[in-house]
Amino acid sequence: MKDKAEIATGDPTICKQCQACLNIHSLIEESKDAQSGNEQQIWRCEFCLTPNEVDLEEEEKPKSNAVNYIIEAAAQVQDKKALG
Repeated sequence: MKDKAEIATGDPTICKQCQACLNIHSLIEESKDAQSGNEQQIWRCEFCLTPNEVDLEEEEKPKSNAVNYIIEAAAQVQDKKALG
């Protein structure tokens, strides 16, 4: 983690077709669902063009070319080791 990558918690947003990750260059379209009338966000994967429905807050969108995802907090990892 010595690089200057952005740090994010949780899971990355992955394309359901090709497994590419949502990134700084990804575009998210906001529209209304024709059937329900609810607002929805669609990310069209820039690699395979598959539309992916996403639900992201502005702070969850990548803001740099590199992102390191912290999947589990350090305390959770230590708790698992202590139990094992």
